[in-house]
Amino acid sequence: MELAHLPYEKARSYEEYVGLIELERLGKKRWRQQVNKVVQQIKSAVQADYAVLGGCNAILLKKLRPDTRLGDNANPFKGGDGTWKKLDSSSTQELFIH
Repeated sequence: MELAHLPYEKARSYEEYVGLIELERLGKKRWRQQVNKVVQQIKSAVQADYAVLGGCNAILLKKLRPDTRLGDNANPFKGGDGTWKKLDSSSTQELFIH
């Protein structure tokens, strides 16, 4: 799911709060704090065990939270494609694996 497009504060999205413009405005240290805050809020909202961060600025994060890792932007498409292939299977058992 692409949750970064959800509204956050002052009619701006999460993505706007952690994007390049905010990085340039806040500087790396404050931007990293902002990213951690946003990740924690989204994780809490969807009750996720961990978060995968992507995008070109993700490599600027020095220390990741233990429940966070970096991922490639292509991975969600691979995972989604694999899920749909399983759903096309004739076995009803495979429908409930995910």
